Amino acid sequence: MTDAPEQPYRGSRRFIWLTGGIVLAIAAYTVGWFYIGGQLEAQTLSAIEAMKASGRTVACDKPEARGFPFRLGLFCDRVAWEDKAQGVSVQAGALRTAAQVYSPTKIISEVDGPARLSIPGLPPMMLDWTLLHASARLSKPLPQAASMEATGLTVKDAAAAEVATATNAQAHMRTNAGNLDIAASLSGLKLSPVLTDGRALPELDGVADLTLADGAAWLLEKSRSLRNRSGTLRDATLNANGETGLHLTGPWSVDSDGRISGDFTLTIREPAKLAAILKDLSPADARAIDQALTAVTLAGGIGNATLPVKVKDGIVSIAFVTLGALPLLP
Repeated sequence: MTDAPEQPYRGSRRFIWLTGGIVLAIAAYTVGWFYIGGQLEAQTLSAIEAMKASGRTVACDKPEARGFPFRLGLFCDRVAWEDKAQGVSVQAGALRTAAQVYSPTKIISEVDGPARLSIPGLPPMMLDWTLLHASARLSKPLPQAASMEATGLTVKDAAAAEVATATNAQAHMRTNAGNLDIAASLSGLKLSPVLTDGRALPELDGVADLTLADGAAWLLEKSRSLRNRSGTLRDATLNANGETGLHLTGPWSVDSDGRISGDFTLTIREPAKLAAILKDLSPADARAIDQALTAVTLAGGIGNATLPVKVKDGIVSIAFVTLGALPLLP
């Protein structure tokens, strides 16, 4: 009888301890989040300063850690990158990155346009997009995978004249048992007639999918030369108007002098339609194009012509016809 009044007291005491523990855990989590966020901001500024020693300039205006409580990411009002030695520079809008607290190695990001791009040998360009986002799964010494996708892509020249548009562009990379898998695609590409002396170009779609043997080690190299490298081209496809196109597959290698060798298979979908497009672009070469069409259909077929393509020390030949030499790779 005397123990009964103590039961509510013991229950309330446990509740108080539980509540206090929860409050302390939340407080510790909050302090930890903001500490890590502060470290992220500080390390970003430190890394930017360190890049200057290598001749490269990186900008991240007003870096700020955001995402509390369940995410952690870096936000910048403007981003830029410049390699003075190579003459390459790019400037873009705001950057937003985020990683879930429970999965910090998987990072997603978005970048706002427009972006100003300068590359040696090309006029300055302005790129803009509806959405540009990327993701990466971090690991050491290299990311396990990385992807980037842009929709509603527009390219303009220095005079703000539109030179190209694309509905979608993607690039993907992953390390796989020491090799490097790379894939890219471009859909709905429309090029301005300004690039072809006023002649209208068909809408283009392209896909590339290849493996670089020992590519993980190649990424860690400073020079990243393709010489003495090899791999497999699983898919290189270019389609025009969704009606005709080229498809190339096969193994390849590069010797110490930068000369490419490989045994490829070329498939031409609807060769006659491809020839018609080429004649519209270059009427002066109509006779040569017709002769090539005849040779292709005789050797490979009418609807889908399949031809062997051999590259030996940089010299390209189809069947018994030598086409010419490829440039040396760096």
